[in-house]
Parts: sequence; structure tokens; C-alpha cells
Amino acid sequence: MLGEFEYLLITAAAALGDEAYGAPIREEIEATTGRRCSVGALYTTKNRPGAINSVYQILVFQPRPLPASNFPAASTRRWNRP
Repeated sequence: MLGEFEYLLITAAAALGDEAYGAPIREEIEATTGRRCSVGALYTTKNRPGAINSVYQILVFQPRPLPASNFPAASTRRWNRP
């Protein structure tokens, strides 16, 4: 079960999308609630093991496809054996 602050952190991160880092999340929480948010509380909550950290990682750090490379795929390389 999430507490109030965890819920605020997740909703702020979801609203900010790619800009969801410490300072913008803190500003979003302060603008939404009208209350101050300390940096320590933000990072302590974000790094807490369990559901909040995994949900935050999924929302913020979604894997992006790698750019196309000029190198051939590993399966097409030929290796000389002695």
C-alpha cells in the first residue's frame, strides 16, 4: 500500500515524463500540494526498496531503443580460429 507522499511522487513522475528528475519532481509536488518538499524526503522515498522504487523505475527510466549501428550483427561476424 502506498502512502500519501509515495502517491504524490509517482503522480508527479508520471506527469513529468522524460523530465522526471529530482528538482522538477520536487517543484511539481510543491506546486500541487502547496507544501514544501525536502530533497532528502524525495530521494529517501524514491530509493526505498519495494513497490515505490520499481513503479518509479518503470515510469521514469523506460528503456529506449538503441540507435542503429554501422556494425554488423554479432551472428554475421566471422571469427578466425587458429
